[in-house]
Amino acid sequence: MYEEEEKSYLQQLPHTLYKLTEWKSAKVQVERIYYSVPYDYVRQHVDVRLTTDLIEVYFKEARIASHKRLNGEIGQLSTNTEHMPDNHRLYLEHNPENNREWAETIGSSMVQFCFMYIEYEC
Repeated sequence: MYEEEEKSYLQQLPHTLYKLTEWKSAKVQVERIYYSVPYDYVRQHVDVRLTTDLIEVYFKEARIASHKRLNGEIGQLSTNTEHMPDNHRLYLEHNPENNREWAETIGSSMVQFCFMYIEYEC
């Protein structure tokens, strides 16, 4: 019976292995580890899909973020800078190299001032 009726319907197995998953409702924190989401969703309740190596965050059935799953210390952070508002990203760009490049566009006196300021701050 198998040979005659069912064998022709067999298909190849999928290339990716089946992964057990777990679903939770959360606010950015999963298992006391913090994962970033786009800033518009920070205070929203989201659904979180957890596999052994991946965290996916869904809002109203649309995936809004995914992170490699962290294991270990409580309070760890996984932050994607694309999730930050523009003003937060600009703050991250304030480092000695960028400040020096900016000073060079103004003039040598500003470079000298920034060099002194940066040396004391670092």
